Amino acid sequence: MRRIRRSITAVWAGLLVAASAASGQETPDWANSAEPIAAAIASDEPARTSLFAAPELGGRTAGGESSRRQIQTVSQVEAPPPAAATAAPPTTDAPSTGAASAGGFDPALVSRGASAFQSACTQCHDAERSTTKTKDLAGWRATIRRMAAKDDADIPEGEWEAIATYLASVSARQAPRTPSTPAGGGAAASTGGVDAALVSRGNTAFQSGCTQCHDAARSTTKKKDLAGWRATVRRMAGKNGANVPQGDWEAIATYLASLSAPAATGGAGGAASAATAEQSFSIWATISPFWREGNDNMELPGFFPQTWVGANWQGSGPLSGRVTACVTCHNEPGNGHRIELVEAAMRLDLVNLLCERDSPIKAVVDAGRFIVPFGAFSAQANPAVYRTVAKPLIFTMGQRAFPTDMGDPVLPMPYADQGADFSLSVPVREKGSATFDAYVVNGLRGNASGISFYDSRNYVAGNKEPAVGGRVTLGNQFIRLGSSITAGRFNDDPGSGPRNQGLYYRIYGFDLQMRYEDLVRFQVEYADRDTDRIAASVAGQPRFREHVNGIYLEGEVRRRKESKFSFLIRYDLLDHRALLPPPGSVLTGRFDIRRTTWGVNYQLAGNSLLMLNYERWVLPGPLPDLNVYGVRWAATF
Repeated sequence: MRRIRRSITAVWAGLLVAASAASGQETPDWANSAEPIAAAIASDEPARTSLFAAPELGGRTAGGESSRRQIQTVSQVEAPPPAAATAAPPTTDAPSTGAASAGGFDPALVSRGASAFQSACTQCHDAERSTTKTKDLAGWRATIRRMAAKDDADIPEGEWEAIATYLASVSARQAPRTPSTPAGGGAAASTGGVDAALVSRGNTAFQSGCTQCHDAARSTTKKKDLAGWRATVRRMAGKNGANVPQGDWEAIATYLASLSAPAATGGAGGAASAATAEQSFSIWATISPFWREGNDNMELPGFFPQTWVGANWQGSGPLSGRVTACVTCHNEPGNGHRIELVEAAMRLDLVNLLCERDSPIKAVVDAGRFIVPFGAFSAQANPAVYRTVAKPLIFTMGQRAFPTDMGDPVLPMPYADQGADFSLSVPVREKGSATFDAYVVNGLRGNASGISFYDSRNYVAGNKEPAVGGRVTLGNQFIRLGSSITAGRFNDDPGSGPRNQGLYYRIYGFDLQMRYEDLVRFQVEYADRDTDRIAASVAGQPRFREHVNGIYLEGEVRRRKESKFSFLIRYDLLDHRALLPPPGSVLTGRFDIRRTTWGVNYQLAGNSLLMLNYERWVLPGPLPDLNVYGVRWAATF
């Protein structure tokens, strides 16, 4: 097994270095991660760190992540919450590095040691061989020196102290606290009396459930007591699309509280307790003003005060509720701008109702107005989550160029509608999960010219036949595949179409999300809308199908996890195929629009994000190509 693991490591590292050399560039920093990645693959221990995304909030989450990321581990082979660790006094032969955290260990040193341990120490033996042992810091220093002196050992001397600190912090977590052990004294102490097993479980649940939409730094850099984190976890778990079973709420809240300070937990510990039955109410807001310019044929040129606000209530039982409103981000004919109701829904937690709170399964029913779970971007529609100035072409509205000629996107985001949604999440193997959504909603509205997304936003749709749809995903915190579909009839008004025949639409899509640590994020999504249209001018074929489809590919990279800068590129394609163009367009029925976006993102204070974008639009003739510049700032409160 050791030989196989070393072979995989060598092949992986060689491929990365060879790819870098072939491009004529220096070996990037991420190539240095080849060995720990390969070692993790060979030992069936995936690198369990989160990536960048956005802070909690909004439709489901929120954006503007902090760059001060720590490698948050999710199993016994990785570092426990640094603020909760307790260290023995450093010896004189190896001075301590950095400022000590509340628990005695420097969080940055623990994180660095976790990476070095995976890179250097697991080449010859499994991680459990070390992480299941209990020693103080002095003991681990002696062990590291002895192991580094062995043949074939590749442990740089500069990493000895970091690895010893990391392993000492693991020992501190594993050792149970006794009444005779004072807080902060010795490796056996645990933070504030909190159950170390519960903290470890919360760490695992946090990484697998909470980092799907935003990265760990958004939460791990905040300071709240246990009650505050309980309210936050409940609110975030109530988001449509959140994959956080109620059985993990208390563990996640305990873990996050342990990062704030030892006393922040208030001495609470153990499994989900009566605290999970407390009621909570919270209010949040995302403010994300932006500026875009390029020509006189753009929607919303100049500045726009993009804002989302919301309130969440979690009852003492299986019921919870949420309300979200936003400033409309597009011009509505005759009405101008207005406040839009994005969500007004109640949720029934079926697992809570059945009194099985420790179940890893999540099953809920939402009723009211909610963001319809279509595609990966539906979970990122809040302006604090997506990391570009403008939304993807297939989902944008209010940010188009030549909107009359270009026509409508596949589906504007957020797509909010009234109805009911059943959502189910089940674990798959050890670290994965599968999610299922099935919903019935009013559906989109329209007439003989096709779907009208303006009319579809009305709170009373008036459709006689509801629309149906569903979404399925499979994956873990590193990679997730998804597929979505929705369909219905949109022309219930008398006189729509010859002999009042029914006009229908069908929208489907596929998506892939990938992320690795705080270094790389990649997302690709395809969506297609087929819509019936009527045209008396088309002889012999008054009824025809309009096809609007498109794809976007988006990647973001960071040179180092500690860097505040990240670089982004996105490619968009929107394709229109029909006998006739959109109503009022100067184009033919067959055209496509392409856009490439280059961006630089910078993390500001307060977990806010500043985005700078340059967009190159390639439009069909006779429309001219465009250069568009944009700036957006997103902050969550």
